[in-house]
Amino acid sequence: MPKSYESYGIEEIGGVKYYVGYKKSIPSFTKKSKANDEPKFDIGGLAVRVKEKIYVFDKQKYYCRLEYLTSANGEYAECDYDPQTDTCQTLKGKGVDVTSNTFPILEEWIQKQMRPMTTTYKHENIGWDDRKTVNGKRNKGKPDPFYKHWTAKISDSITSEYSGNFEIEPKGTYAEWRKGVKQNVIGYMPLEAGLAIALSGVTVGYLSLVYPGLTYPNIIFNIPGKSTTGKSTTCQLAISSIGCPDPLQGEASLMGTWNQSENNVFARLFGMWGGAVCYDELKSNDCKKLGKLLYNLYGGRDKGRMNKEATSSRKS
Repeated sequence: MPKSYESYGIEEIGGVKYYVGYKKSIPSFTKKSKANDEPKFDIGGLAVRVKEKIYVFDKQKYYCRLEYLTSANGEYAECDYDPQTDTCQTLKGKGVDVTSNTFPILEEWIQKQMRPMTTTYKHENIGWDDRKTVNGKRNKGKPDPFYKHWTAKISDSITSEYSGNFEIEPKGTYAEWRKGVKQNVIGYMPLEAGLAIALSGVTVGYLSLVYPGLTYPNIIFNIPGKSTTGKSTTCQLAISSIGCPDPLQGEASLMGTWNQSENNVFARLFGMWGGAVCYDELKSNDCKKLGKLLYNLYGGRDKGRMNKEATSSRKS
């Protein structure tokens, strides 16, 4: 049976800091007590501190960022800790000084630090969401829409930051992007069409949230043509309205190719509720499966299993 401690904290012993569990004081009924000669705490392991308490509101999960000593020399490292999934073994694998016997002390010490901390809000999905459901509540009334991108304004006092897998951090400014569109896109119909297609995804995502009783399937456009005629450039322009159009970013880019597994194709759509995703090089796809794949993409039918299968192939 695990020991019960009065409190938890950090103690410095021989110039090295450790997380500890403070023993409960036991009243003595004798004039002379040996309790004063005994240590008043049990050592857990090298010091661990909570740097940040994080709530991913569109996944409804809490986790925290730990800072921990890696050696008695005073070197620190950082890792994430999820109270629901992390165990003694997973923390040990990340480099935290913990054993099965000291894990209860560490758990309680982490919880003690988290309770008074201000929560940092983050989101992993991109697109439209309802402010009335941010804290896990169900909203049966009219939604209060807001758009999640690199940041998201949840309320006047709370701004969420993106922590998903895609490279969507803005490069430059909106004014610069708009100037480039005015100079290089307006007046050239193929590029204008590409940009309109991308923005239509934002519109459809909004309508799906505001009018949930209606069905809005994913919009799919095919841009045919010979090589070196600007198809990829048009796709990159469309992606630039929401994220990184550079295919060299790999799985972090919203610009992919058809030369990948079906699950990876769907993975780029998972968590996208208003935006554009492009797949280049259609000829590299297995045409026998293309019809079924496009049908599922159109109706979003594989979203239910993407969380279990497709996202497993993306960087965690």
